[in-house]
Amino acid sequence: MKLLLGCIFAVLTALHAQTIVLNDDFEYTKASSSMEYALDVNNSFNINLLDQAQWQPMLSSNLGGFNEYPTWTKCTIKNNSQIHKKFIIKNPRAGMDEIDVYIVRNKETTHSPLGNIHSMENRNIPHLYSAEVIELEANEEVQIISRLSNKIGSTEGEWEIFARSYFLKFTIFESLWWGLFIGVYLALFFYTTPILIASNDKILGFFFSLYVMSSIGYQLATNGILYSFGLYGHTVNILTLLFGILFLIFTVFVVLRFLKMTHHKGFLSYTLRLILFLLLLESLIAIVCFFEPRLMRIFSLTIVATTIPILLIWFLMLKDLFFTLQDKVFQYIFIGFTAIFVAHTYQVLITIGFLQINSFSIYCVSFGSMFEMYFFALGISKYIEQIQDEKIKNKQLLDFQMRFASIGRVIGNISHQWKMPMIRAGSLLTHIEALIHFKNKRTLEEIEAVIPQIRSHFVFMQNTIDEFYSLYSKNTNKVEFKLLDVINDVWRMLSTKASAYDMKLYIKDLQDTQLFSFEYSFSHVIIILIDNALDAMKAKNIQHPKIVIDISHNNEIITIIIEDNCGGIEQKPIESIFDSETSNKRLAKTTGGLGLSIVKLLINEKFGGTISASNTHEGAKFVLLIPMASKDQ
Repeated sequence: MKLLLGCIFAVLTALHAQTIVLNDDFEYTKASSSMEYALDVNNSFNINLLDQAQWQPMLSSNLGGFNEYPTWTKCTIKNNSQIHKKFIIKNPRAGMDEIDVYIVRNKETTHSPLGNIHSMENRNIPHLYSAEVIELEANEEVQIISRLSNKIGSTEGEWEIFARSYFLKFTIFESLWWGLFIGVYLALFFYTTPILIASNDKILGFFFSLYVMSSIGYQLATNGILYSFGLYGHTVNILTLLFGILFLIFTVFVVLRFLKMTHHKGFLSYTLRLILFLLLLESLIAIVCFFEPRLMRIFSLTIVATTIPILLIWFLMLKDLFFTLQDKVFQYIFIGFTAIFVAHTYQVLITIGFLQINSFSIYCVSFGSMFEMYFFALGISKYIEQIQDEKIKNKQLLDFQMRFASIGRVIGNISHQWKMPMIRAGSLLTHIEALIHFKNKRTLEEIEAVIPQIRSHFVFMQNTIDEFYSLYSKNTNKVEFKLLDVINDVWRMLSTKASAYDMKLYIKDLQDTQLFSFEYSFSHVIIILIDNALDAMKAKNIQHPKIVIDISHNNEIITIIIEDNCGGIEQKPIESIFDSETSNKRLAKTTGGLGLSIVKLLINEKFGGTISASNTHEGAKFVLLIPMASKDQ
């Protein structure tokens, strides 16, 4: 039985090991169907001892992954034309470590060292792939014997045979493809850059930039570009693996940033952080491998093992996708991550020897990267769109918040204005009651004299209501108004409160400044600043209080300086008074802690200007800078 099986195997080997005939019209072929291979498990063979090897048909060009021993292959080619010709043989994998090629013709053998372990200077063809020229005379037949070794991936035993013209076309196509890849990738990046700037998210911009650079570096390194730049040996292998790790690291960083921006929490975020920690450890190991090349094989195996947690990430994202069907940003990120995940997994299956290399597998990761980049860019665009929608809603909310925050001020100021008229009207009514009670001859005359006085007080109170109503019911569209008129209107509304504390207002506006903008918003700014000064003066019991407002403008900027002598701002740092979270406690009692934060929002959003605060030797000083053509014009 053993003899029968041996005979069958010998027959199959003889049938398989046929000569590859290259005719006049030959352009390209793969030699694996006519090749044999032998495993050199003990690393004991050389070109003179191959008759001792156990040769077997090459049913798959992928001869296993991460082998610690070399593999030998052989095939025979024949020039079936009547003229001398040159052919090029090429290994499909750009990152093979070592390929020793022996060309045997008659009794003469020539040796060519290929692979990343050798410098490109020693090659006959300076190409990013391992390629060699074979010259054949008319009807000449030669045998190609190769010794292959690759410790950081699968051993690719295939030889591709090209006619010279076809190899030139292939090389041009390769150059065009990688040029196109880099061009499209950078175009997507430059398309995304203004959007990132608009988002004001510096962290996302930083991670996204490093993601783009590491992705390009990984694609070029994986496909032999680093080797064509003159790098070789274990250096090019470590850089290839390092770029791969960095690409995964910054992909995870970008995904994590998107999850944080979209307030996406849960087990997925924790898993991403854990995997990020493992990837950072691997990057440190890559640096160690520069000094200890013996760790390369173990290091490359650990990188392959990262496919398992990446698979877990994909399943977690898929699970969360069903709960976030309305979140377009998360959907785009999931699609982009899926593209690179599928491409990376496919590449890993080839690396470990499970699948065979082919034309698509060479470019699959670059295709996946472009898809990932495209959908990440869509995700960023959608995120900015959501920010813009939210900004519009916040502007509307600001108007409502401003109105509600000022209700307390309005009621307080009305009560100040009404206090004296109500007391006087009450006393006059008491006087009328007394007159009616005594009913003397002069009662009717005195009542007729008192009624106009009561009416005047109620008219005053009605006017007060009308003034406040006019302020809070003004047209919210832009109009042209004089700053001096608005300030005087505000001061008149606050006059009773100011008079109670003998507060004086001095206004200087020599240029009679006008502004085409939001009069209502400007009134609210002035009310808050003056009312705050009144509150501070009352709290600190300031003698002879005053407010000085100085208005000036040039062709572009209106400058409004508001100073008081009410003791200054105690809060440190002084800029924090514009933050609603850190507002002054005394001020918060009257403004709810929102007054100055609303002032800053109004100046920034409505007028496109700025406001700053400082202390003088007597009190506080606010400087408002407002463009003559406001931001929304």
